[in-house]
Amino acid sequence: MRYHKLIVENRFEESNDGGILKVFTEDAKPGEKAALARFEALLIQAEIENRNGRRYPKRVMIPVVEKYIRDRVVAGAYRSFGELGHPEGVEINLDRVSHIVTEMHWEGNNVLGKCQLLDTANGRIADTILKSSCKLGVSTRGMGALDEEYSGPGDKVVEFDLVAIDIVADPSAPQGWVRGICENKNYIIDSGQYQMVQEKAYENLEKTLSSMPRKEVDIFLVEALSKFFKDFNKSI
Repeated sequence: MRYHKLIVENRFEESNDGGILKVFTEDAKPGEKAALARFEALLIQAEIENRNGRRYPKRVMIPVVEKYIRDRVVAGAYRSFGELGHPEGVEINLDRVSHIVTEMHWEGNNVLGKCQLLDTANGRIADTILKSSCKLGVSTRGMGALDEEYSGPGDKVVEFDLVAIDIVADPSAPQGWVRGICENKNYIIDSGQYQMVQEKAYENLEKTLSSMPRKEVDIFLVEALSKFFKDFNKSI
């Protein structure tokens, strides 16, 4: 079984690997509310080692981008939500949503995208910041698996599932937060959903104990607890 980890990659305008490249604003018509800003950003770079020491082969990322476009970036039914601020785990926090991705396309080994800020609390905050000519960055958040047998420089990503494109302000804090808390946790795919290995270990133990036999209970418990601690330790 291949274990997946939460991976966040940040991209900022002041760095060599981009970030929010262009901001588009429209003047309000008389008596109408001004539209929130749209922006274009560099979302993904393949075939180079990034500042986190990871490399994303293009052959791995092509189906990832196709899947995200097909499942989430659909005209009239957008599900490509992104959050403002540091990402918190695998799930999208709807109370923190600030924008949606409206377009993604390849240019060489780079994936560029266009995003629309939403009329939410966080969307309006991001709109004010961008219209004040302040800098923000984008952060790709996803579940990935690394090639454990790869002996080259850095880490090579062999599986990836893009969860969200977030807007972030600090180029260093998100990396430290994820490395310290999230990247050391293992996830597995269960019924199409990501679940932390630690949580799955408790579920498996509960199921096992529900079928406890009437005889040789001690042997049964030793085997069940031994398997539980083995599964649990995989998440540490």
